[in-house]
Amino acid sequence: MSILRIEPFSGVSGDLFAGALAQLADGESLVSELPMCLGLDGVETIWETVNKCGVSCRKVSFVERPEASPKSGHGAHRHLSDIQVLIKNADIPESAKDRALDIFQTLAEAEADVHGISLEKVHFHEVGAVDSILDIVASALLLDRLDVTSAICDPVVTGKGFVAMAHGRYPIPAPATQKLLQGMVVEPGLETAELTTPTGAAILRHLKPSFSVPQLRILSTAVAGATKDFAHPNVLRLSLCESMDRTGELLLIQTNIDDMSGELLGSDLLDMLLEAGAKDAWIGSIVMKRGRPAFKLEALCAQSEKDKVSVVILENTSTIGLRYLPVTRRELERSSTVMDTEWGRVAAKEVVLPSGEIRITPEYASCLKIAQEAGLSVSKVYQSALSGLQ
Repeated sequence: MSILRIEPFSGVSGDLFAGALAQLADGESLVSELPMCLGLDGVETIWETVNKCGVSCRKVSFVERPEASPKSGHGAHRHLSDIQVLIKNADIPESAKDRALDIFQTLAEAEADVHGISLEKVHFHEVGAVDSILDIVASALLLDRLDVTSAICDPVVTGKGFVAMAHGRYPIPAPATQKLLQGMVVEPGLETAELTTPTGAAILRHLKPSFSVPQLRILSTAVAGATKDFAHPNVLRLSLCESMDRTGELLLIQTNIDDMSGELLGSDLLDMLLEAGAKDAWIGSIVMKRGRPAFKLEALCAQSEKDKVSVVILENTSTIGLRYLPVTRRELERSSTVMDTEWGRVAAKEVVLPSGEIRITPEYASCLKIAQEAGLSVSKVYQSALSGLQ
């Protein structure tokens, strides 16, 4: 599991995400092979080192040869279904496909809402072009490779002024970008330019970032450069981090529910709570007044995630109230590592016990990914990882 720290002081875009993530994941060659994996012939991946106000950084571009472009031009209109087929047929891991499909679904929903049409009628202009498709799929592939499970973000700088689009000139942020940034912390910045694009905003939306920055230990940092030059470095800086919050106060959110079936209070709800920022969530059986069998739903989260976790419970259960209990915890010192298996490396957690002894445990999600790709049971991959310790 990895925490991604995003610093969009000069906005976010798909190519900036792809360029910076590739450095964090040591994945430039992976990105270069992506056009072939997607069946997009005649597309060249160009990597270059650029300098932005004294900051040396990498920049990625996808260039389509004129003879390979569709007759309708580089910005060919593609419907969501066209892009979904392209991604589903790609030679990339299923988990990366899921991320890419989620980003495009989010983008399509924003476009449909802005234009007042159904999802089936949405056709992409600029973001339907080959370079934008590759930016998004590359970012999804690299996020999957890095096993990013949560994101922390500084205020998103959008830029200001107007931008020319397929239907005319629009104020910055463009309509779809504005929709995708709802609920996030934004500011215009000083530059008259579109700094945050729909693709960048859609990737941000997929990551569901928190805008409350906790204590973090930075493990690695990467910087990607944009095309334009400003008085400040026109770059996106991303860092892989781990939490330093080993002790301290958390919030325990509780509610008792006696008028919902256990079928509705299942793993889907718990997954939603974890995605909303809960550190853990669980359901137990209890007996309420008048001998009624019931369930107690509990979620543990940081104070900064209180509202998001609460909304998930209130929107998806029959409860009409929640209890908030401050709790303290103690956590062992831990760090991320990898373990070798017969089928590749899996992510693992290295924990320092009070005695000073080290305990290393494979991460279930990483073992599951390897198992699915190799057609094996999770336990077989898990045991293979542990056998390497002996």
